[in-house]
Amino acid sequence: MRDSAEFKATGGAGLYRELLSNAVRHKNRLMALIETLTGRKPHQLDAEVVSALMLGLVQMSPGSKVEPWAAVDESVGLLAWVGKPYLKGVINASLRRYQREGVELEGALENRALQLSHPEWMLKKWEAVFGPEVMMQLALAHNQPPRIWLVPRPDLGVDGLKERLAAQGITCEVEGGALWVPKAAGLFETPAYQEGLFYVQDPSAQAIAAWAASLQPKRLLDACAAPGGKLAYLLWALPELDAVALEPNAGRMKRTRENLKRLGLKARLSETTAEDFDDALGFDLVLADVPCSATGTIGKHPEIKWDRRPADFARNQETQGILLESLAPLVRSGGHLLYATCSLEAEENEAVVEDFLAGHPQFSRQVTPEGQPYLRQLPQPGRSGSFGALLVKAETKKTA
Repeated sequence: MRDSAEFKATGGAGLYRELLSNAVRHKNRLMALIETLTGRKPHQLDAEVVSALMLGLVQMSPGSKVEPWAAVDESVGLLAWVGKPYLKGVINASLRRYQREGVELEGALENRALQLSHPEWMLKKWEAVFGPEVMMQLALAHNQPPRIWLVPRPDLGVDGLKERLAAQGITCEVEGGALWVPKAAGLFETPAYQEGLFYVQDPSAQAIAAWAASLQPKRLLDACAAPGGKLAYLLWALPELDAVALEPNAGRMKRTRENLKRLGLKARLSETTAEDFDDALGFDLVLADVPCSATGTIGKHPEIKWDRRPADFARNQETQGILLESLAPLVRSGGHLLYATCSLEAEENEAVVEDFLAGHPQFSRQVTPEGQPYLRQLPQPGRSGSFGALLVKAETKKTA
């Protein structure tokens, strides 16, 4: 059944994707439990045993809606499916023990890195910057599954899109003025999607795009455009906008082009880097949504917390500085450079901005509409985090 069309049609594929995401999300906690349950280090066990136990424990963990007997049965069955039925016993015994002693075993996890399923170095770093309470909130938010947030075409608005999707079998919720979909099965097969009535974008990214749109630019350079979400927001908000979008990766550019076509939007797309791009006219607004560690999106991409290393932030900082250096000459006199990341790290955020300003006295930082130096949004359950800094280029005095 796992390979059948029926399995996909009944939502089984979606369930397995969710289970795999949660297995990655709670990897170190699950590994600690596996060691306790089997009496062996995970690397001493067959990879299939570790995988089956991780999936079983995810289904049996607190908050799961899967019946324990079903989780055990399905996990044991995986061993026959992968050709190792002789290992069923260790799966059955381990999960049965967890069923009996799970509360005690979870409570015995000895440190916060295991309890919060994050690397200790990452927790310490956030604690030093944001304080212990916010650090805890960040970790807990990252351990929640992401939501699918929708940006409606402006003529429809939130209420109009919600009504249109309801007529097509998709229920939506509104939170803080933004629309999200609790159950996305079939969403991307709806006429509303095919007709380009919406695209998917987290509220944190929407806030950056809305800030950019509020500047009312006539000419825009989106220097790191793929997959095109912020660009689409701006083109919808400013129908007369003259927009140029850069993306050096052919695959990502293809995706951007397809997204804009579905939404009925047009921009001049250039498959090049910011360093190699030149334009004599300059731009009212240059949007630099730069590559980063993406630690604000761990809820959506849980592998990030296990893949990243402290040294990554400094390397990213160097790349980000080079990007800003290349983009500065493209900003018109009196124009804006909007620097954005989905990182939580000061090395990739404030430090990059301050280094740039120190070397470019013609630029100054402009505060947010709320009077803050930066637009910082920390992750919340179901939402990612982001960072934005708006830099304005001084007007050039005209000579007589």
